[in-house]
Amino acid sequence: MTKGCYTCRRRRIICDNGLPTCRKCRDAGKECLGYQKPLVWVKGGVASRGKMMGRSFDDVAQNTSDRSSEDDSNAAADPPPPEVGAQGQDSLDTETSISVVDHVPTPRGMVDPLFKDMDSVSRFYISHCEF
Repeated sequence: MTKGCYTCRRRRIICDNGLPTCRKCRDAGKECLGYQKPLVWVKGGVASRGKMMGRSFDDVAQNTSDRSSEDDSNAAADPPPPEVGAQGQDSLDTETSISVVDHVPTPRGMVDPLFKDMDSVSRFYISHCEF
């Protein structure tokens, strides 16, 4: 016996376990979130593993903004790259140091919606405990 979709469990109704979406969600005009544990992005999530361990999104965003302002000041001092003219392909071969700075925002930590209101320490202990 399955538990039902996340939306029906949240609404506290009996799910018919239809695929790809259950009929109860479809009839109610709700989005069926499926049968697996849904994850949501939370602000202020702290990495618990890897090279980002102990750092939050705000720490990374601060470092990125500091670095991009330094890049902007350095870019202003650099001369513009030569234009491609009659020389054609030869000038493209010699110009290899064009730098493009793309700003990609760092994703926020993913947390089960049931635990999103808990503090990070409580979530840490729950994630390492099996019931």
